[in-house]
Amino acid sequence: MDRHDTGSATERWGRSSAIGAALLVVAVVGFVVVPDRLLAFLSTRTAPRTRDALLVLYVVVFFIAISWLFVRVQREEAE
Repeated sequence: MDRHDTGSATERWGRSSAIGAALLVVAVVGFVVVPDRLLAFLSTRTAPRTRDALLVLYVVVFFIAISWLFVRVQREEAE
């Protein structure tokens, strides 16, 4: 038996599917819902240039964070 084979194929597929679904939910919330709420909140409180800069900064930081999370999950699945 391979040292990577810790469970049945069904268990691995189920766990991988759950992790994939969770990552998809986090990505949709982080890339769609939060920027929409930030835009609504900042529209009446800041100048357009400031609002745009804050939104771009948020999206870049979130992209880096979710990329790191994706790589970490892949590394754990490979072990």
